[in-house]
Amino acid sequence: MADTSNWIGHAVGGALLACLALRNEADDPELTAYFGGLLLKFENHLHASYLPDGSYGEGVSYQEFDLKTTGRALYALKRAGVDEWRGTFVKDSLAYPAYLTTDPVDDGMDFGDTHAATGYSAAPVIQQSTNPAMRWFYEKFKHESFADFLFPPDFRSPAAPPANVSRIFRDKGNAVFRTGWGSDDVVLLFRAGPTFNHNHADQGQFLLRAFGENLVVEAGYSDYYKDPYYRTYFSQAEGHNTLLIDGDPASQEIADTRQFPALHQYPRITYSITSNSYDSVESELAPVYRGWLKKYTRQIVFLKPNYVVIHDDALSSGEPRIFDWLLHLSDRQRLEIHPRGALYSTAKAAMGIQILEPARPSITSRAGHLPFALLSAAAPAILPPAPAILDVRSESGTFLTVLSLARRKDEATDLMSQVKAVSGTACTGVQIGKQTVFFSSSPRSGYGDWTTDASTWSVSEGIVSAVHTTVLRNGQRTIWQSTSPASFIAKRSPNGTELTVSTEQPATIHFSPGFEPATNTEFTYSRGDGTIELSVAGGESRSWTAVRKQLAP
Repeated sequence: MADTSNWIGHAVGGALLACLALRNEADDPELTAYFGGLLLKFENHLHASYLPDGSYGEGVSYQEFDLKTTGRALYALKRAGVDEWRGTFVKDSLAYPAYLTTDPVDDGMDFGDTHAATGYSAAPVIQQSTNPAMRWFYEKFKHESFADFLFPPDFRSPAAPPANVSRIFRDKGNAVFRTGWGSDDVVLLFRAGPTFNHNHADQGQFLLRAFGENLVVEAGYSDYYKDPYYRTYFSQAEGHNTLLIDGDPASQEIADTRQFPALHQYPRITYSITSNSYDSVESELAPVYRGWLKKYTRQIVFLKPNYVVIHDDALSSGEPRIFDWLLHLSDRQRLEIHPRGALYSTAKAAMGIQILEPARPSITSRAGHLPFALLSAAAPAILPPAPAILDVRSESGTFLTVLSLARRKDEATDLMSQVKAVSGTACTGVQIGKQTVFFSSSPRSGYGDWTTDASTWSVSEGIVSAVHTTVLRNGQRTIWQSTSPASFIAKRSPNGTELTVSTEQPATIHFSPGFEPATNTEFTYSRGDGTIELSVAGGESRSWTAVRKQLAP
């Protein structure tokens, strides 16, 4: 794929290093011409692979392989007066692997033909970065490589994990939702984006880790040269947490790429909002379903820390279809299937799986394939457990699923007991305790006194949220109104309200905090309608805190 292969970093970066080593030996015009052509190819690779959102196109282990030579070439070019660190996003590109970090680091997750990060080639990037999160990431690994010796970072600089625990990598097409940075914290990884080398047919899939255990997994890495099931299973939609059409394991074709404007048929993250208490992402996945689907929207809401809600809405473009909703788990013997879901437990964690839609699902499980590496001549003496594929089959393309995360089975069962399906005007949803999440089927939806044009929205005593909305009302009171669609999360506390906003276009916003706030230079307050007014630029995500005004005694 044009300019995005990790091998370009070696073939072209290595040739640039050779040219730089020879440049003082002889005045050779041909060498200068070759250097110019190589530099152009190298720059094209840096711009195509190292993305503005802080990620790299291919998987994490391929980025590490690329940086093995690319980092040295960038250093040498800078010494020669050509600073490619500036004008590219290489120095910011470790943000994505930093967000995937787990404890232990070997359990880190990613998509496609890749492994968890090892950090062996990160040193040149860390040396150039002033971000404390990059130093924090670097310190997760042993420093034993030649790159660590050549490019030692400033160990006096601060090191701290990213301030925001969740992040959207829109250019790559991934979302990472987290509850924190500890070994027991929840990590959810989601994908909907363009194709790069070593990607799989896995659009719309998610992976989930909680309490030190990778709970929702995938078929995973397999040797693409040796494994007989690589082409038919490990790289296909069936090997991932996706939707199959008519039982076809190859239901998805490979998406288009960002490299050519004419090849723009690939899934996208359409709307999202993240915070420390609530995350939501929405995607459109139909482009990879071979013309079989008119639309396919997958929405995921993370009610931190215990519930993940997944809503799928797929509409056939022609004749009726059979839909299979897949979920991959590591050990089939630990899966218990119930009439409306399942319960999965491991030594460290448990997960309830409740299927609220369709009304009468067919729920079965089957064994997945173990990768060839585990069954080769060097296989372990004790055979690993057979992985499971939970299959929810329906003639309807609408699925509503709740995953309840806990340490033990009894805790997961208790969490499941608090879940029930609800429906309103042009919306369906889930009520969990005092919190309700809705997914709208029309631009005008409502439940009780609440009305909105949001695609996804949630109300509770402590949090109000809406995705892609211009209005949210409770009876006669306007909670939110904006001049263009935006997403927001409002988290209430006794002292005030924290408002997080994500916009697609510039917007003027009116928000009702429910109290008179103290004076704040970032917004204005109108006593007439009880709202604060603020302006947000397009493509921006920001947070404000409205503090209750203290009345005189």
